[in-house]
Amino acid sequence: MKITALIPFALIAAATLGSASANEAYVHSHSGTPQQATNSDVNFGNPASVKSTDRNVDFKFSLDPAAKQRGLGVESHERIGFDLENPSKQAVAFVVGDEAAVAEYAQLFRQDPNSVSSDFHGVLLAPGEKKRFAWKFDTFGNPKVAMAYVTLDGEYQQRKVPVTVTRVRDR
Repeated sequence: MKITALIPFALIAAATLGSASANEAYVHSHSGTPQQATNSDVNFGNPASVKSTDRNVDFKFSLDPAAKQRGLGVESHERIGFDLENPSKQAVAFVVGDEAAVAEYAQLFRQDPNSVSSDFHGVLLAPGEKKRFAWKFDTFGNPKVAMAYVTLDGEYQQRKVPVTVTRVRDR
């Protein structure tokens, strides 16, 4: 009788351990759960207001792979304003994310550029367009973040720039 009374507790404990393991292996996706649909499932930050940034960074698109930009160092919780420019004759997208999120964004952009037009961690730029985009780097869970320009063919590796997150910002 005592053993059967412990079975529900054992099942609850097993389910709790299983869900904790699943959360540790979770990767952001653009489809599926409500968290994914509202983009509350990421661990690389959130959009910020372009009117309230800690500093600004110029990030100009180039078709020349030799024009690789240097990496960016930020502090956790820092709000970076990106001054983006697309001087090319093709539409491109600028995206911030971990490797999996950037790769998935690039794949979706290649399949249908409009599919990512309202995505929270990227912005589309028409030929000749300049835009401002701001990001708050909350990267307690994942310090490996990148920013990249994605071309219509889905290429981003040549234009990917690592973002190094240093310490927690005192705010």
